[in-house]
Amino acid sequence: MSPWLRVLYTHEEKTLALRRLVTRITAERLKLVEHATAEGWPEDDYRVEADMMRDTHSGDLARLAQLMKSAGFEGEHEVRLIAWSWWRAPAFRATPHGVVGYIRLTQSINQRDPNEVVYLKDPGLVNGKTLPIRSVRLGPLLHVQNNRGTIEALLGANALAAVPVIESEVPLGN
Repeated sequence: MSPWLRVLYTHEEKTLALRRLVTRITAERLKLVEHATAEGWPEDDYRVEADMMRDTHSGDLARLAQLMKSAGFEGEHEVRLIAWSWWRAPAFRATPHGVVGYIRLTQSINQRDPNEVVYLKDPGLVNGKTLPIRSVRLGPLLHVQNNRGTIEALLGANALAAVPVIESEVPLGN
């Protein structure tokens, strides 16, 4: 989980954040190459480390992208706490703006079995029933059309083919 982070609205803020990320990634890559060369690592060992580093950097870029918002929303002065999990699928809850995904952050210990973690009641259930899906909104995304087919296939595979997929009209960036 990240600390609280300011959302990036302006072109300058986004450019600076991306430059800092690229500078850090470049430095870490060079350090890995120098270390592997100095230690005489076999190519396979280097490749494993480079692949793990690539995965870390991909995650860093994805989290940075989650902080970027259209300049039209600058008046919100939004801050975000970004949570991610490699092992837990997101849950879903109802909001006034529709169903949104989230990752549970709160947990308690089962009083009867201290070795078992018990999560709070799933807010994705209403009166014991799952929330209805009225529509799926995609975006804002750079290439929203690249995601439409996947979402429609997922809906179809779950007997929800009639659920409309709506593309966001909010511009990505600037």
